[in-house]
Amino acid sequence: MEQKHPPVLTVFTLGTFAVHSGDDVLSIASSRAQNLWKLFKYILTNRDHPISTNRLIEVLWPDGDCENPIKALYSLMYRLRSLLNSGEAPKQDYILFRHNSYLWNKDAPCRIDVEEFDRYAAQAAEAGRDRISRIACYQKALALYQGDYLSESTMEDWVLPWANYYKRIYSSCVNDLVKLLMDDGEYASAARVCEQAIERDPYEEAPHEMLINCLINMGQLTKAMTQYTHISNLLYREPGVQPSERLQKLYKSIHQSTQTVQHDLRAIKQSMQEDPASGHGAYLCDMEVFRQLYNLESRILERSGQAVYVAVITIATPTHMLPDSRTLNEAMILLRQVTVDSLRRGDVISQYSQSQLVLLLTTLTLEDCELALSRIRRSFNQQYQGSSVLLLSTVEPVDPAPMPAH
Repeated sequence: MEQKHPPVLTVFTLGTFAVHSGDDVLSIASSRAQNLWKLFKYILTNRDHPISTNRLIEVLWPDGDCENPIKALYSLMYRLRSLLNSGEAPKQDYILFRHNSYLWNKDAPCRIDVEEFDRYAAQAAEAGRDRISRIACYQKALALYQGDYLSESTMEDWVLPWANYYKRIYSSCVNDLVKLLMDDGEYASAARVCEQAIERDPYEEAPHEMLINCLINMGQLTKAMTQYTHISNLLYREPGVQPSERLQKLYKSIHQSTQTVQHDLRAIKQSMQEDPASGHGAYLCDMEVFRQLYNLESRILERSGQAVYVAVITIATPTHMLPDSRTLNEAMILLRQVTVDSLRRGDVISQYSQSQLVLLLTTLTLEDCELALSRIRRSFNQQYQGSSVLLLSTVEPVDPAPMPAH
């Protein structure tokens, strides 16, 4: 018969904050309990040392808008202590008062997820520990990391340093575990770790890079190339930054790896086909691909006899300045989608900078280009709900490539 452990207070801080006492959930959201749990989180976060009443008052009422903060603090503390002892777990003095300061009682039985996470991460990093044990410790640590530390409270200035600290530990655990698994040839397991890390933070390049390496080692070069395209497009779409030099070098190595002899033309055509799910509207690509397509059009311009134009759309404030980053990101997401939907499948789009899209428009007259840009502006203005911005656009013919000197 399985032995049943006595219920204890259990605190979850990584991801969704929750406090359980046995099977009872104490941390039910309530407007009246907002400051109560803020007090609890601060004491828990700073559980290694006492906290003066003055400091707690500064944290709870930073604007000084409480008439009698000492009395309010004592009342809040009484409610918090009573709530912590209202569940299934045996009654304990979880918060002590010594020398006009409050401190967490480390002798009171309690499970705190971030302490276990810290402990497993430290054990996994021990040099003398064998590989199997290290892998197990890393896996336990990562299983505990369900999200950033006190993610619902990151606007508090005292939370952010701790959130960053634990996130760095998490990233280190991911990197070290993936390396151990790849050294053992466990590429599929390593890839799953990378995928989970990417799900937590899609914009962190390192897990994408490691995942691409896993896919290469598994011989899944097409998936590796797809993953590179995904992260490069993601970086262009949101923060408006280019992939790192390391990631671009990895792209080149994938490209070189795929240059194997293939005599079946149908297989070659199939390997180059675009995913049908992404085939509507204009072709959205990163700047490296756009640059190559631009140069190709420039080379064939004289012989094709077709008009080819390049256009730029810029997001700006009504005073022609750069909008703040949040406004810019929101506007760029919509502009990119509107532009893809407004143009034809043969047109090409890329994000040139944080505030600019560059377009390659083929088989159109200059008047047609102006009409297309007007259609984009009209659709954008109809859908955009954010702070006031303008779309500025210019269009010019693509210059023919200069002939090489003989």
